[in-house]
Amino acid sequence: MTTRTDELSQQEIAEIVETAEANLFRFWDNVTSEVAEQFGGYWREIGGATAVVTKAFPTDFFNRIIGLGIHQPATDAMIDEITALYRPLGVPWSICVSPHAQPVDLADRLLMRGFKPSYSLAKMLRGNEPAPKIETDLRIERVDKANVAHFADVSIRGFGFPESFAPVLESMVENSDVHGYVAYDGNVPAAVGLLVVKDEIGELANAVTLPEYRRRGAQGAIMARRIQDGLDLGCRWFSTETGETTQQNPNSSYHNMLRTGFELAYLRPNYVYQPGT
Repeated sequence: MTTRTDELSQQEIAEIVETAEANLFRFWDNVTSEVAEQFGGYWREIGGATAVVTKAFPTDFFNRIIGLGIHQPATDAMIDEITALYRPLGVPWSICVSPHAQPVDLADRLLMRGFKPSYSLAKMLRGNEPAPKIETDLRIERVDKANVAHFADVSIRGFGFPESFAPVLESMVENSDVHGYVAYDGNVPAAVGLLVVKDEIGELANAVTLPEYRRRGAQGAIMARRIQDGLDLGCRWFSTETGETTQQNPNSSYHNMLRTGFELAYLRPNYVYQPGT
């Protein structure tokens, strides 16, 4: 049966896209215990939300709350519990607040506690329509043990991750729910992408192309390949995200998503808490 986003309520849309992202950020389940211990990485579920902790990386990207107020209304007690989890770490951390989170004054409550509004992300969603055909002169391969180092290397260089993050990236794609992709120019790795599949939902993430290989269709082709593979794995919904696009600052990733069938679900702001606030 074909699934269409216009048949969903706003609450159902929020549940799908926030769950998809939470599935991705529960990646500490997908690495060895030795790697998780090395980076101080783990996650906790608090009030239906996913709290991700990465002690080794003191940024709010790797220390964040996803889905608060989506699966059940957020309470002050939940926010207190979340704060108690992060405060001893001494790192910046953030709460992603969907416009459909409950209660409706959740963002105001965070502001009163000292959180500061940060960047917004465009949360994108599509159903299980067939994947489009995207042309590229690059060769796309699935990640396996033979090329997992290429996946990690392009991810690190493309996103500016520390080189020490390689064991996490390599361990992630060894999990049966996580599928990595590398685009090659000849034998040279040029771009990567990630697909996480769980409970009929596919999350497309970790998409980056090295600067010298851009404008050759890499990301559109990797996106189409991930959609097709997700369909083969039984996905009914696909979610992804990118930065907000404006006339002043157009986002090519956003337009790639539109041409592969994604629609804007909503813009979602982050609220960041800095140590010592």
